[in-house]
Amino acid sequence: MQKLSVPLLANRSSPSILSLKAVSEAIPYYAWTLVLSLVSFVNKTSSPGIDQLKLKYGSVFSGLGCHKRIKAKLIVDQHVEPIAHKKRKIPYNLEKKAHLEVERLKGLGVIEEVPDNTPTTWCSNPVVVPKPHNPDKIRYCSDMRMPNTAIKCPVL
Repeated sequence: MQKLSVPLLANRSSPSILSLKAVSEAIPYYAWTLVLSLVSFVNKTSSPGIDQLKLKYGSVFSGLGCHKRIKAKLIVDQHVEPIAHKKRKIPYNLEKKAHLEVERLKGLGVIEEVPDNTPTTWCSNPVVVPKPHNPDKIRYCSDMRMPNTAIKCPVL
């Protein structure tokens, strides 16, 4: 008989309490599965198999993760009018961290600076927030809700 590993997720409102309700509903006779050791609960993402893959193919699991052979092709709906948002203020306490992150992303080639005299058709504001579990670092994202309305989904 094969064992089943079930990851437990903490409740967002109270992270210290682990909820087994969904597991107990999904697995009939939940208590018996624990008694008979048919179910083991894990809360980590590493295992010997994963560690061996990381050692064997280390270059795949490191770095930025850019695809080098295929270039993405976005199908843009020409009927949607481009929107260039006005610059949104970044919170004062995050300005220095945001500037350092922009420089880091430029160095990696993730973003590029548009010259001042170049007109832009689409311009999205950055969203800068501190990371929840590491307030010393920031999460730097773009608000892509408006540009996403112009991208058509290809039919496969």
